[in-house]
Amino acid sequence: MAAERVLGNRINRLICCFHLLQNFKRFRNAQHLFWPLAKAKTIKDFQSKREEVQQESIEAANYLENIDKAMWVDAFARGKAYGHKTSNVVESINNSLKLE
Repeated sequence: MAAERVLGNRINRLICCFHLLQNFKRFRNAQHLFWPLAKAKTIKDFQSKREEVQQESIEAANYLENIDKAMWVDAFARGKAYGHKTSNVVESINNSLKLE
């Protein structure tokens, strides 16, 4: 990505948790545990919540394990998301900039 070549580690890429949740909903037993996991503030809290997910669905825990935690879990974030877990703000700005 060009921005990463220029700005290096000053880029804080995140995954929209709303879209991640839409994919995660296939694990019906564990979907109610998604937001507490994503909003975990400490690694210890994350590990505790992850164990809950694993108890409900090993497949769900494995699915999330393959996604870079720094891109969606507060405890692992490399930068600030300023309370935003979704791309709603970006999508709104992009929509307002569309020229027709």
